[in-house]
Amino acid sequence: MDVGGIRVSAMSHIEKRLVVALTVTRGKRAPYVVEPLADTKAAPASPVDTLRAEWHTADPERKKAIEAEVAALTASAPEDQS
Repeated sequence: MDVGGIRVSAMSHIEKRLVVALTVTRGKRAPYVVEPLADTKAAPASPVDTLRAEWHTADPERKKAIEAEVAALTASAPEDQS
């Protein structure tokens, strides 16, 4: 009988390399290595992106406030120096 599964090669939230003995055939085990994933931090969202995400669930009054905040943020943003 064939059995399937997923072999994990890397995993987040582990401190160091993990070696686990997995069953290869009946009665035979072999070491299997799982490497830690490098921590990748997402870039923090800009205030405009945060407001844009909030827009979808905002009531009409809040949408007006969001528009005003975005206008103020984009007006004070530095121009590209090309």
